[in-house]
Amino acid sequence: MRGLRVYPVMIKRNLERFGAFAGTEAVMMELAAKGEDRQAAHERIRVKSFAAWDAVMKGEPNPLERLLSEDKAISSKLTREQIKLLLDPSTHTGDAQESCDDFLKKVVAPILAGHKKAPHAKVEY
Repeated sequence: MRGLRVYPVMIKRNLERFGAFAGTEAVMMELAAKGEDRQAAHERIRVKSFAAWDAVMKGEPNPLERLLSEDKAISSKLTREQIKLLLDPSTHTGDAQESCDDFLKKVVAPILAGHKKAPHAKVEY
């Protein structure tokens, strides 16, 4: 892990560009729960996702939320706000942040503390 560099700005940018794609299954499942044919919903979302992917690859902002919201079959069952929430990548992480923090505090921090006096060690958390 020595030399590992994390760039929060790039993480945020990548989530803005790609994070919504992780929510497409949640959109499909919500549509199915509201009576939409699952296979039809899957196909609609697939087509919109490919269009959004093309836009992202051209350097444009991810239009997936807009594309799904403009689809009449989807918007008849879900509001734009519901779609936005379902596509939000932060709603797909469960307790990952808490689990990671817990692991760092209980496992990693004690190990690093044991090496704190090493001349090359820089311990931050």
